[in-house]
Amino acid sequence: MVSRVYVEKKPGFDGEAKQLKEELRRCIDEGFTGFSLEYQPQLGLGDCTVYGAEALLRFTSPRKGRVSPAEFIPLLEQNGLICEVGLWVLKETLQACKKWREVMPGLHVSVNMSYVQLTQESIEEDVLEVLRSSGLPGDALTIEVTESMQLQDYPYLNKIFHRWKEA
Repeated sequence: MVSRVYVEKKPGFDGEAKQLKEELRRCIDEGFTGFSLEYQPQLGLGDCTVYGAEALLRFTSPRKGRVSPAEFIPLLEQNGLICEVGLWVLKETLQACKKWREVMPGLHVSVNMSYVQLTQESIEEDVLEVLRSSGLPGDALTIEVTESMQLQDYPYLNKIFHRWKEA
């Protein structure tokens, strides 16, 4: 008789996840090396014209090569690193939008945010400061809430979303 015991691995507790977490931290400390953004065009349904772009975060590990967002984003969220990376994404995306608006006035960009980011005490002012620095109006930016988010404080979140839009 053969008996087998299966133990479910908890995310973030195996050796590979620990190595990747350390690598992500190092890359952040080194000026976000390994991180990049790809932009998915957003098209109008009627005429298929580009009206916006969604920023998609990517990570290339010096050790493993390209890493799936499904693998590295939960690690960033679990360790609070998503906050630093998220602000970097926002700055880079708004800089790109400013350039694109020179040839496509009215273009807007979408950036994903996780609940971890939205619960940071400074998030409201951080986003407003990045918007001000970019010189873009608040309606140039759409914040998309990640699928894993559970909106627990609707009044607070509605207030900050409104302030960003009016910036």
